[in-house]
Order: sequence, then structure tokens, then C-alpha cells
Amino acid sequence: MALQDYYPLDAETQEIRLLSLEPGCFSDDIYIQLHRYSLSTTPRLSYEALSYVWGSSKNFVPIQIRTQNRQTQQMLVTQNLFAALKRLRYEQSTRDLWVDAICINQNNVIGRGQQVAMMGNIYCSATKVIAWLGSEDDDSTHALQFLDKLSSEITVLVMNRRECNAIYRLLMRPWFERVWIIQEISLGRNNAI
Repeated sequence: MALQDYYPLDAETQEIRLLSLEPGCFSDDIYIQLHRYSLSTTPRLSYEALSYVWGSSKNFVPIQIRTQNRQTQQMLVTQNLFAALKRLRYEQSTRDLWVDAICINQNNVIGRGQQVAMMGNIYCSATKVIAWLGSEDDDSTHALQFLDKLSSEITVLVMNRRECNAIYRLLMRPWFERVWIIQEISLGRNNAI
């Protein structure tokens, strides 16, 4: 898809695109704006980087991009990314994010290669890396609560069958199969699941 706001990025100044996720309620449509910033010249750039699995390339969902002239263009994203944006959106304020599927022009092979080469710096420069494991499913909330409890305990805990199965299903999610997660999480200054 050819978007107006996919102007070429300057690799020499380590220019990246960030998306501003506009505020709204969970049921509202997703609106974003794209902005260009230089990692080497913009002081104290504040954004969060999203680590996630793109998901199925079937059944894309539309989001709206507000262009610089305040018109809107539709962009199709995977259902998993759509769910993440819905959950991450603030109700009262914008949220600046770096999301590879949107911030990198996937149709520009040269530009995409330059941005992929910068991903280590992109994640390292983020104020927080958010690990989106997917929507709640297979008792994952219980697994995360148990892991939180486990991390605060000094003594050995005995896991029951539900806790064991919930943690197993959580760790079997596609996010954990990605090679990039080690780089994305280890380079982030603050990480959130």
C-alpha cells in the first residue's frame, strides 16, 4: 500500500518513523499519525517499541492513518497487531510507539533493509519495550499472576496442574518462537508484558 506519509528516511541521521496512537475507547476505530525522527539528532526521543508476532497474513483489519494534511488513509494490519493497538491505546492521551509493520515501509526493499539494520538501536533507544504475547487465552492471565507470585517468593512453590498447564500454554505462544525477541527485550531499557 502506498501511503503518503511513507517519505524516504535518511539512513545517515538514523531517521525512523514513529506512530502516534490517538486516544480512544476500546471500541473506537484505531487512528494513528506517522512522524519522522532522527535517533542521532533528536534529543531524548521518548517512545515505546512493540515486540510482537505479526500473526496470520489472512483476515487483515483496517486502521486509519491521519496524513499531514489531516486526511485519512486506510492501512490493513494483522489481527494480532490490531488487538495490541486496541489494548495499548490510552483513553485520554496519545502514545508514541515504534511498530515494525507500520513504521517500516514494507514495500520499499532498500528502506526496509536499512531499518532492519537499525533495529538494535531502535529497541535500545526506546524508553520501554512492550512484549505483546497476544490476547488473554488459555488461562494466560493466571499464568502471569502465578509467575509474578513466583518471582516474589524466596521459598519453593508447589505448582498445581492448572498453574503448570497455564504456564506451559503461555510459553507455547508464537512470540516465544521468534529469534528477534532476545534482541528486542535485552536491548530495551524498561520492558513490560
